[in-house]
Amino acid sequence: MSEALIRAQIKAILEAVTGIGVVHDYKRYARSIADFRKIMTPTGGTGVNGWVVSRQKTASRQATMGPKGQIERTHIFSISGIYALDDAAGSETTFQETIDAIFEAFKANGTLNGTAISHQQIQVEDVDVTPESELGDDLYHTADLTLEVLERTAVS
Repeated sequence: MSEALIRAQIKAILEAVTGIGVVHDYKRYARSIADFRKIMTPTGGTGVNGWVVSRQKTASRQATMGPKGQIERTHIFSISGIYALDDAAGSETTFQETIDAIFEAFKANGTLNGTAISHQQIQVEDVDVTPESELGDDLYHTADLTLEVLERTAVS
């Protein structure tokens, strides 16, 4: 197991969520608002609908359970989403449903397809709307989720 394999499975699980949009397994940066919108709009999509997965931190310690000579690593992953706001279409409801669908997808996959020992379930840290000045004249729903993942690795 490794952080890269775990991150790849987080991305794969997210991509299987209906309506998820584009998923990136690293933080994305752009030099302009137009470029940012492009990287956060799915191919063939009509609006911004994207998610980014990034590791925030990892704590390591000697494993006290299981085989000797193992290290437990606890990764904290940030999963951030952005979705075009369309009040008339009720986009708030759609975005909240997507967040709940993400929770359900991870709830049903406790080992992240065998790449982790376990995880502590998705935590919804913040759901908000971007200030108008932040991304031009458009408004976007945003969400910050976290996922704590436990892996074990052998001491080399």
